[in-house]
Amino acid sequence: MSSRASRSQEFVFLNVGGQSFKLLSSTVQRYPESLLAKMVAEFPDMVEKEEEIYIDRSPKYFEWILEVYRSLSLIQGIVKI
Repeated sequence: MSSRASRSQEFVFLNVGGQSFKLLSSTVQRYPESLLAKMVAEFPDMVEKEEEIYIDRSPKYFEWILEVYRSLSLIQGIVKI
C-alpha cells in the first residue's frame, strides 16, 4: 500500500476508561472544533505511531459519542449542521 493510500486511511487509537477504540481519523475530523478532535491534534506523534491516547472517561458513554460522529449523515438530515 502506498504512503498516500495509508495516510488517507489513518486510524486513531483511543483508550477510554480501559477500553480500546479504533476509528478513522476522518471520523474524528467531522467535528474539528470538538474536544475530541482537539485532543487528538495535540498528540500527532501518538497517532502516527498508532499508540493509544488515554481518556479518563466512561467507555459506556463514549460509545454513544462515537455513534454521533459516525452517523453524521443521519444527523444532518434531522438537524441542519
